[in-house]
Amino acid sequence: MTSSDNTSYVIGVVGIGYVGLPLAICFAKKYKVIGYDISEDKIRSLNDGRSYIEDVPDELLQRHLNKTFFASSDKNDLKQCDFIMIAVPTPIDKDRKPDLRPVIGSTTTISSVLQRGQTIILESTTYPGTVEEVMKPILEKSGLKAGEDFFLAYSPERIDPGNKTNTIYNTPKIVGGSDEGTTRRVQAIYQDVISAPIKAVSNIKTAEATKIFENVFRAVNIALVNELSIIFDNMGINTWEVIDAASTKPMGFMAHYPGVGVGGHCIPVDPYYLSYKAKKSGHRTRFIELSGEINHYMPIHTAYLALDTISKTDQKPEAAKVTVLGVAYKPNTNDTRDSPSIDLIEQLKEEVGDVRYYDPFVRNLRLSDCIMEGCDTLEEALDCDCVILAVPHDEFRNVSLERLISDSPVKTIIDCKNMLDKTKLKEKIYKCLGNGERL
Repeated sequence: MTSSDNTSYVIGVVGIGYVGLPLAICFAKKYKVIGYDISEDKIRSLNDGRSYIEDVPDELLQRHLNKTFFASSDKNDLKQCDFIMIAVPTPIDKDRKPDLRPVIGSTTTISSVLQRGQTIILESTTYPGTVEEVMKPILEKSGLKAGEDFFLAYSPERIDPGNKTNTIYNTPKIVGGSDEGTTRRVQAIYQDVISAPIKAVSNIKTAEATKIFENVFRAVNIALVNELSIIFDNMGINTWEVIDAASTKPMGFMAHYPGVGVGGHCIPVDPYYLSYKAKKSGHRTRFIELSGEINHYMPIHTAYLALDTISKTDQKPEAAKVTVLGVAYKPNTNDTRDSPSIDLIEQLKEEVGDVRYYDPFVRNLRLSDCIMEGCDTLEEALDCDCVILAVPHDEFRNVSLERLISDSPVKTIIDCKNMLDKTKLKEKIYKCLGNGERL
């Protein structure tokens, strides 16, 4: 696919968060970019040269600020854009149904300033049909007609926060437009700033389905291995050894690993978007619903393991001190969106006298009823009775964690990510999630 011939295009990005800011800075390499957000705090921070997204350092932001990247909370600035990309959250509500209010709100804003010739591209993960069934009618309230006066496309974000290897600049993109010409134009502008292939699919719904399929695939397989870890544990079988052995097969097997649960804005959320849409079509998504139940149960299961090990020391849970190591949803990032460690801590607080956490990337953690402050150091965190290793941050791997634990007051250990060598732990009750050893 050849790149675009028009370098005078103006790109608009609506929603300057985990996806939108890296996307805007990526396009600022070649185009003028308007970054629009309703948050005055975000716009003020950006215009001061201060990034709030880990993947966009201050120096990178400042390199483009007020040269090719302009942050604004004035929707009228979007009138000058040729392409407007929407990168807002797509959460679920308390009943695990899609909450499209951010998408609807952004689309309504764009509709009020929509210009002839503009192309609107949704990047947010959602169910098939969102662009044409939800966004299109709102945009046409402007008096302009889709496919004639303005154009629609979908290109799902594939940003992995904190990943230094697979970045926005080298990860393949999917593009689906409302017609072949729109698809080609959108494909071309992405190809201008991304070195990886930009794959075009036949229509918008196919592009929407591609992203949600990716995340459903992961959610289902993670749930499978989580369930197997519980089953194998009860059978006295080490799940980690089983996965390691199965991984020697060069075809037909893809390793997934057990843990406290699933987190981030994608895996715990996106499958419910497809489930919702499928039900509207008269179909039950049994795999998706069951997978969600299993993954949501894992923090509870982990808490039960901790309470069980504490009881082995003849200590009452209400008198115990428990530390959770790692509260981000993935290693080496400060992103706590839908982190299973939050559910774990909430569960422990119902049973345990003193619950604390340590995470080198997360200083304060928002719980349902308070803001929890983390321990200042790993040594302080290990001044406890039970430690739960929830996230395999490099800091935990790069220190002699077994020695630190052995020299600490810790009596019991729950290792959720198979990080520790049990033989190096002195007189501690050790339980690895899925290692098949009975207490």
